[in-house]
Amino acid sequence: MQDLPVRHVLDVMHCEKNLAENILRTTFGEKDSPSVRADMEARGIRPHLHLQPCGPNRDRYYMPDATYVLSPTDKARVLRILKNLRTPTNYVAALHTKISKGKLSGLKSHDYHVLMQQILPLCFRKIPTKLLQVM
Repeated sequence: MQDLPVRHVLDVMHCEKNLAENILRTTFGEKDSPSVRADMEARGIRPHLHLQPCGPNRDRYYMPDATYVLSPTDKARVLRILKNLRTPTNYVAALHTKISKGKLSGLKSHDYHVLMQQILPLCFRKIPTKLLQVM
């Protein structure tokens, strides 16, 4: 190990897998929670996304929609595109079998690579421009 010229080698496909997973979780709204919004308020960033009190007692809060989170109809549209996608044999895993309960699960590194490089750009083109204004 000490004789190797490079001790730490980062695999590009696995880095891309992590990035694609995080992009999907963020755009599907899985990483958005009241605690994240409270942290933004504590740091004083993005005031339009802070928790908004509602009700007379101010014990309940409303989370405004972030522009980067897909609406339920847009999320369903992306999942429908992925479910109906037909690819050549052995090109990418059968995506229609990997979609359950509104989530993608069980994909390999190469599947995320193909998603990131070719499929997600096509899916996001079908979505209204509010998502593209952020990117």
